[in-house]
Amino acid sequence: MPEYQVFHQQAVKSFSAGEDNEHQRRWTESQWEAKASNKKFNYDKSRAHLNFEIVKGGKIVPLGSSKPILERFQDRLEATGAEDPNKGLETPKYRIACNMIFSGDADRMREMAFGDQNVERAKGADNSLVKRKSEIELWAKDIYKAVADAWGEDNIIDFSVHLDESSPHIHCLITPIMYDEKKQKMRIKYRDTFGGDANKLDAIHDYLAEVNKKWGLVRGESVSATNAQHIPRDEWYRQLQAESRELEIANGKLELDIRRKENAVKGLKTMIENLTHQKSEVENKIHEVEKQLEQQNGEHSELSKELERLKSLLSTLEFKLTDKREKLSAADEALAEFRAMTRAQKSEAETLRIVQEQTSRTLQTYAQASILAGSFQELLTMSSRICANVPEAKKMAENTIIEDMCDMRFKDVLGTAVKMFIEGINGATSITQSGGGGGSNSELPWRDKDEDIFSFARRCMRFAHSKHYPKKSSGIKR
Repeated sequence: MPEYQVFHQQAVKSFSAGEDNEHQRRWTESQWEAKASNKKFNYDKSRAHLNFEIVKGGKIVPLGSSKPILERFQDRLEATGAEDPNKGLETPKYRIACNMIFSGDADRMREMAFGDQNVERAKGADNSLVKRKSEIELWAKDIYKAVADAWGEDNIIDFSVHLDESSPHIHCLITPIMYDEKKQKMRIKYRDTFGGDANKLDAIHDYLAEVNKKWGLVRGESVSATNAQHIPRDEWYRQLQAESRELEIANGKLELDIRRKENAVKGLKTMIENLTHQKSEVENKIHEVEKQLEQQNGEHSELSKELERLKSLLSTLEFKLTDKREKLSAADEALAEFRAMTRAQKSEAETLRIVQEQTSRTLQTYAQASILAGSFQELLTMSSRICANVPEAKKMAENTIIEDMCDMRFKDVLGTAVKMFIEGINGATSITQSGGGGGSNSELPWRDKDEDIFSFARRCMRFAHSKHYPKKSSGIKR
């Protein structure tokens, strides 16, 4: 069975601290513990020392030793004079980078990364003594060169190699900044580079297959041949889960078939050993009888009959041995084929798991944001009703977003907060106020390095409110 290459690409519209932390492993001890204990994920902190990244010039450096991804993106914009097309938008609309995952058959990738070292994959295992093999570095350098040659080395803003999960793989972020002849300037040309029909994806697979050929990895069936189509992320996630379950069932059946065939092979080997032993005993007896007949000049009828019987028995044993050896050869081939099928399916399952984990993290963030947003809207509506009927409550709500909601000015504050939130995430240096207030850029609520995304969102809302409606001299303070 062939060992397949793995390639997956996904459009990126904005960069977050969470994504940077994921790629660069910028996690606290508590975050590592949470990741390691999560049944959905397969992180091994004891192997984190094996991770690395490749930077300009193809140089290998420890993972997380470079600037955060967002800073690298901003540096690239500044160096080329290109603009972020999402700047100033309440919600990022345009694709600004391509997130690529490179990997291959799980067993082959682990062989390149760890060689014949014993790597325990059970949760909580200690692999701190495992050393990184040079083969995985050479493969990663080949992929890096291929990416640099295809899309420009300066456009690679992240090239992280993870060896602390089930299957070694590469995360590569490319922002396709190129010169636009028509507009006479440098700009991000995502659609021209990665967008459009499936032929572009097929071409990338073909291109990578030439690189991976050296490492024993081949490409699978083309996207155009399978008629693959774009589907929404949540539907894709459901499909991934269904495919994972199907693969688990298929793997279970293959493992059962392998055990049966292993038992058959073991049984045939035992039979061959017994038959070989019997054949040897019969050959020894034939030799003894022939010797006795030779001494009696071949005139002993009983010995002659015994010799014929033994030769007949030897012929039967030889026939049985030939038959069992042929069956053993066929059983060995079948067993090797089933094992190869299992490796291929495990590799496919591992690829699905990597993509599924990324999608799951995105969906979890989306779900939490949606639930909080819905609950928040309901809370505001209920609070405004209470304030309308209870004077004391209305007094307590002065100078808060509840008062904004009551006075129908909530949308103005929310609009400004959204702009501030996006600017703070994207690291821009200025924002356009939608109304009210002022203030210098230094007052903007930039997100702290380890700040939770929802805490940052609340700070943006409070800041926007203060800019639209400065605190009154009286009333309850926020």
